Amino acid sequence: MPKRSENSFGGKPPNEIKKSEDEEWEIPFDAISELEWLWSGSQGAVFRGQYQNRTVAVKKVNQLKETEIKHLRHLRHKNIIEFLGVCSKSPCYCIVMEYYSKGQLYTVLKTKNTITRELFSQWVKEIADGMHYLHQNKVIHRNLKSPNILISEEDSIKICNFGTSFCGTVRWMAPEMIKNEPCNEKVDVYSFGVVLWEMLTRETPYANIHQMAIFFGVGTNTLSLPIPEEAPRGLVLLIKQCLFRKGRNRPSFSHIRQHWEIFKSELFEMTEEEWQVAWDSYREFAKAIQYPSTVTKNHGGKSAFAMEEELRQKRHDQSNQINDVRHMYETKLQRTNKMMDKLQGLFTELKLKEQELAEWHRQLTDRQFQLHNSPRAMLNAPRPFRGNCYPNEAYECISSDDEGQGQAPASGSAGQKTRRGEGANQWSWSPWPRPCTQMAMAVGGMAVLHLVVVSL
Repeated sequence: MPKRSENSFGGKPPNEIKKSEDEEWEIPFDAISELEWLWSGSQGAVFRGQYQNRTVAVKKVNQLKETEIKHLRHLRHKNIIEFLGVCSKSPCYCIVMEYYSKGQLYTVLKTKNTITRELFSQWVKEIADGMHYLHQNKVIHRNLKSPNILISEEDSIKICNFGTSFCGTVRWMAPEMIKNEPCNEKVDVYSFGVVLWEMLTRETPYANIHQMAIFFGVGTNTLSLPIPEEAPRGLVLLIKQCLFRKGRNRPSFSHIRQHWEIFKSELFEMTEEEWQVAWDSYREFAKAIQYPSTVTKNHGGKSAFAMEEELRQKRHDQSNQINDVRHMYETKLQRTNKMMDKLQGLFTELKLKEQELAEWHRQLTDRQFQLHNSPRAMLNAPRPFRGNCYPNEAYECISSDDEGQGQAPASGSAGQKTRRGEGANQWSWSPWPRPCTQMAMAVGGMAVLHLVVVSL
């Protein structure tokens, strides 16, 4: 019995296991069906589709390098999304991941009028748990924001788009990223603080301020997010700590998880009715924020024409994303139509061949019937190959001497034997049974009589 290799697992060498995993990781774009556009962002468009009888989310990215996320496929945590594979073949570069029907936290905060204090505290903890797991695995999100946080059917948090961005979104971006300084995992803590502010106020950070103005204001420390002081003190303190300008002064997610216990106890000191009233007041506070005119004036130096041009370019990019997918489906449809036409032609040709074969078989059967029923064919047919017309009739054994004397052969013998020479000891089997022999002799006599009559 051959020895199993020391480098094998389950009977398979490591290179075969790696090859199998790579094949499963690569998903052909043609294998994804029923694509439906959901939303689009700076990094690409997101679609809903069907893959292997499962609803999935398909993120179409702009460049091939954005699909290089093999180091993330083994991450498993209840609060982070699972990557299922990538499409790395031109022209559609995609990332395939789990799909959650309730959508983004950003949308839920905008549309849902009531969120219980228990659900609020649960979401805060689950975001911290998911980010703590990513940092433990040396993964920096770099673009943590409410649109990149999904809600599952069980109202659980699922963090997505981690490790796939090289720069964040301005409204959630840490100052060191804006100034292009060396960054570490503390940039995610700053973004987490902005998300907490969103959850508390249900408003977009720095609403009605142009991105360039935010970029300049946060980078120069002249712009910050006001926090309602009437909010639970533990939550206010946590947001302020996360939004510290210096990254080294911000807490880690391990400390944030410990701090969560403090603010949760304060939150549950309020009744559910008091929480809903307070939560609505925090929203009104955020709507009434007045930012300095130096920041809001002229939208950060952008004219109305420039803003319109920027919006037009954004719509153009979204249209290109959709056109790429449509072109892929049109090409697939054309290829399918050509295959159907070819199959239809082959099917028609097969039907004609079947008809020709049936006609040929019918003619052959008729011809064989005519030949087998012809007296001439019965006389001229080779005797060794002639079958017994009466299977139940036993063969009889006769000799040449008996034939010469006109004696009938003995019945009940195993067959007919004919001597092939005077005094010869060789005997051969004759396949002619007794009735067939008599018939042949009668036909032969009639033929001789006919010749005699004609000659006369």
